[in-house]
Amino acid sequence: MPDFSLAETQPCEKATDCPKENQAVFSSATEIPRSLRPKVTEVFFLVSHITTIPKGAFAENPQLEKVEFINSNISSIELGAFEGLKNLKNIEVSGSKLTSLPVGTFDGLDNLLMLHLGKNNLSAVSTHWFSNLNKLEAFRLYENQLTTIPEDLFQNLPNLKEISLHGNQIEEFPPNLFPHKNKLTKLLLDNNLVTTFPEGYFVGFPQLKTLTLKNNRLKSLPPVLFGEMPKLTELSLQQNNLSSLPKGVFGPLKKIRKLDLSKNKFVTLSPEYFEGPEKLTELNLQNNMIESLDEDLFEKLQSLLRKLDLSNNPWLCDCNLKDFHSWVTGNAAKLTSPPLCEWASLIQTLML
Repeated sequence: MPDFSLAETQPCEKATDCPKENQAVFSSATEIPRSLRPKVTEVFFLVSHITTIPKGAFAENPQLEKVEFINSNISSIELGAFEGLKNLKNIEVSGSKLTSLPVGTFDGLDNLLMLHLGKNNLSAVSTHWFSNLNKLEAFRLYENQLTTIPEDLFQNLPNLKEISLHGNQIEEFPPNLFPHKNKLTKLLLDNNLVTTFPEGYFVGFPQLKTLTLKNNRLKSLPPVLFGEMPKLTELSLQQNNLSSLPKGVFGPLKKIRKLDLSKNKFVTLSPEYFEGPEKLTELNLQNNMIESLDEDLFEKLQSLLRKLDLSNNPWLCDCNLKDFHSWVTGNAAKLTSPPLCEWASLIQTLML
């Protein structure tokens, strides 16, 4: 049996650098120890050389509440790997090489609250893998190789608060993917290949605090996309392919404070885009294709905006921009940097 010593690193940059009495941390392990100290309820395997979590791996440690394999070489989990762990609340197998799972892998884990399978090589997932996790609150499948998601994947997971699907290759999210919306607080869908969402896709999420949609391939948004989200204060649609927006699309987002539309393809903007939000203080429009704007664009936001980024746009600095120039000169303190023409700042150009 190899020597499974507790990780010793000073100072404690991470929690696992200085294990507590109820924690065991194994670095570069080649096997899973059959028996742990009776007081150990949390076990961590860091950068291990273990490739398989075998059946009954923790059978002699029924007291475990957390099992984590982080940046390891796990390529398979045998059926029954977690059997007997009635108290288990957290499982993490991340930064590994999983490509599939046996049906029933997580059966019997009635108290599981968090399942983290991020940063693996999963190209598909099955609803049957996760169908008996009724208490699950956090489900992380980010940075895999998923191209599709079964529409009923979350059907039997009524208590989810967090769903992380970012960093995959998903082109379309099914219309009824989130049947239990009322408890969700975090929904991470960024860094995929989505081009559009169905009408009303984000209606009915009263507890949602975090929604990420950036770094997709969105070309358009439906007239009604969002419902009221009184706890959502930030929204990023950064780095998509948007060139226009429906009138009042952000209307239900009354409490939104930060809106990021940077790195899209807007040539101009309409005041109708921003009808509805009552708390908007920061607006990022940098790195678009904006050539000109009307003076009245920010009229409704005048008393709210505290920070506005218009940088890195190809401003067409001619007399048609004089009205907007007046707004810029009167609100220079709100700009992160002055808009630039090809050879001078917007203010300097229009003063010539």
